[in-house]
Amino acid sequence: MEHPILPPELFDLVIGHLANDRATLIVASLTCRQFRHVCQRLLFTTYRLSIRKLEDDPLSPPERLLKTLETSPHLASCIHTLVVGNASDNESCESQDRLFDKLKLPLVYAQVKKLKRLEVNGTSSFRPTWSAIPFQSGLPSNRCDLGRVLPITHLSLRKIRDVPTSWLFTFPKLEELCMDWVATTDDPRLKQEFDAGSLPICLKRIRLSTTHPTLIQLILNNPNTFNLEALEELSIMENLSNGPQGSTLSFLATLPAKAFTTLQRLEIDIDGYYLNPNSISQVLDLRKFSSLRFLQVDWHGSGSLSVLIGWLEGFKNSQ
Repeated sequence: MEHPILPPELFDLVIGHLANDRATLIVASLTCRQFRHVCQRLLFTTYRLSIRKLEDDPLSPPERLLKTLETSPHLASCIHTLVVGNASDNESCESQDRLFDKLKLPLVYAQVKKLKRLEVNGTSSFRPTWSAIPFQSGLPSNRCDLGRVLPITHLSLRKIRDVPTSWLFTFPKLEELCMDWVATTDDPRLKQEFDAGSLPICLKRIRLSTTHPTLIQLILNNPNTFNLEALEELSIMENLSNGPQGSTLSFLATLPAKAFTTLQRLEIDIDGYYLNPNSISQVLDLRKFSSLRFLQVDWHGSGSLSVLIGWLEGFKNSQ
């Protein structure tokens, strides 16, 4: 008896609808031989190392993934996004130590050679230091910085402490950088430990949530390290405007000229208390952003709201 052949067009259509339905993908991969490999590929495109529901598992999350890749090595090339941890978790330090397995996590990095997006999350109850998280790939005798061996274009860090700023320079292919509640350090002794990639790094999307303007200055006003001439999206939040003129606006005003023509999305946080209402337009003229399509301003503090409205109306009238 001949088995019916599913037309490729219908096959692609069905799989396309299942792409974001992990539960159905798992069932389909187990019950339909024709769907199996495609479903597995979709399931492993984004892989999350999590400590949830692992109380009875003797293996750490990285070790569990390594076991899976040992039996199905073809899945390693499917992993393009690796998410380590969940910022909303409130597990014990012991559980977090299992997640950030110093022995196994570098071996995971060594397996996923097509990794493009790396997200590492601490939690409110456990904010690990950078040194406690394995950020190198391979065996201890031959470990290398991730940016040197993996084609990472997206790096996201949340609730991590003591991240060396010089370590960020080791990702030559980086296009998107997200840092939420990340505390950085600029220890000169650490600069010698990192082999910087090809500089400058051409960032297209930046998202920063921090209370330290020095981090913003490092990224926005350091053209020898970060080339922002093709910048498309920029988000600076969490009350960074704590200077006499509003440091966020001052940093934006010094963006390279080409960035004013390429930026399409801008999200900023402004504290009106520290802002001089007579100079806001002089510090940053929004009309310079000729390609801007989305603008979000979180205004707080005791400053006059009419100043903000007049500033935004000037931009609106120029469109």
